[in-house]
Amino acid sequence: MDIKDFVSDVLIGIIEGAMEARAKVKPIGAKINPNVFRDEKGNAVERNDMLPIVGIADFDIALTVSDKIGADGKAGISVLSIKVGASASGSLESSQVSRVKFNIPYMLPEFI
Repeated sequence: MDIKDFVSDVLIGIIEGAMEARAKVKPIGAKINPNVFRDEKGNAVERNDMLPIVGIADFDIALTVSDKIGADGKAGISVLSIKVGASASGSLESSQVSRVKFNIPYMLPEFI
């Protein structure tokens, strides 16, 4: 999987997961993304400013850069994945693993 698909899938998963969770907990009176915040004492306080609450998705990703020589070889950057098993192929591959850390702010739909 390449990095853009991974990041996109994670962010979409967070938002769709929150929406699904909201639908499941609404009948019992629970709320997802309510208009509240925690004060310095840890108490839940209703917000009056109606500014959106922004979440931060922190990413710490291991990337591989590989050069593969073979019949169907491709070179590129991808999110590190671990494969179990063995296969025979007529190719030679060298790879380098790097890590990248970043964060992306996001805002959930208002579920008040």
